[in-house]
Amino acid sequence: MNTVQFNAQGIFGFANSPKTEKFHDVTNSVSTVWNPIAPTVTFPGEIVSDLQTPGLFIGKLTGCTYFTVSDAGFSQSIVVGVNVDPTTCASPPAAIRKPPASIQPSP
Repeated sequence: MNTVQFNAQGIFGFANSPKTEKFHDVTNSVSTVWNPIAPTVTFPGEIVSDLQTPGLFIGKLTGCTYFTVSDAGFSQSIVVGVNVDPTTCASPPAAIRKPPASIQPSP
């Protein structure tokens, strides 16, 4: 087996009550996006997402790679080693933070 399962979890606040924070597991949320990258010179490994199981990846090509997971304007990159120790892999590029969606109407 060359598969690994990840979960996306976090503590989220609410715009109408910013001091109220709540833990959420958004692994299976329809708004959660799992994005493996295409192989590159720096990251020659390849993983593919199992479309039936969010967060489940299958190793295809040996080497270092990474994926991003995002939800509600938050994004995180995760390094994966396919048949290599991931601690020997380069760091992924910094994720670009998007502002959370506003519930306020636009002018």
